[in-house]
Amino acid sequence: MRENYPNLKLLLAVINDDRLRSNDPEKVSKGLLEIFSKITFSYSENDPGFTDHVVLRHYPGFKVFFTNFEEVEKNRLDKKIGEMFPIMPVNKEYRNACKALSRSIRTYRSFLTKCTKGDLDSEQLSRFANECFLDNLYKVEFFSFPKKPFDPIVWMTPNLVSLEDVLEMFGILYYFFNGKGKIFSWIKQCKQCGKFFLPTNPKAFFCSERCRGRLRYLKKIGKK
Repeated sequence: MRENYPNLKLLLAVINDDRLRSNDPEKVSKGLLEIFSKITFSYSENDPGFTDHVVLRHYPGFKVFFTNFEEVEKNRLDKKIGEMFPIMPVNKEYRNACKALSRSIRTYRSFLTKCTKGDLDSEQLSRFANECFLDNLYKVEFFSFPKKPFDPIVWMTPNLVSLEDVLEMFGILYYFFNGKGKIFSWIKQCKQCGKFFLPTNPKAFFCSERCRGRLRYLKKIGKK
């Protein structure tokens, strides 16, 4: 596997981070900050970079920040963001944002679990596409064939809004659009920690040597 597949690895990083499935604002904000501080991307040409907040599909009307700001800075953000209300880990609304993010991650985990079993969920792929293009300005279709379940044909045009749009468009749909959907048949779930990963060896069952060694240790203890 020569390619690095950075977009897919971003999706895997999000769904593998246990903190992001928590309802604890501090854990969620630290997880998001750690993941997105390492990357830079933008929602539009007018937004040069993005490393400090997300917009969530299942919690519309809010910009969810990774860190807290002083009240003065918050007032400035209120004016700058306009209709989008900024919330931070100290705000009571943040728990709702945590639940919204967790809901999306459960969907991605379910999708990838089926992929690890050789079952491409074409219906879920279509739902991802439809969510990304709610304005119906673009035609998105999937044609899946029994002999090549991981190579459906896809037509799409990006119109990104939420974090889910970013993850689904670039972390999932992008690969099918570029004829690389087969990569999802390579994804595995670690037999020790349960994390999803892209193996460098198709026969691999563990995401790391640490997990491999951990299982050996547990088996040894069990025999005793």
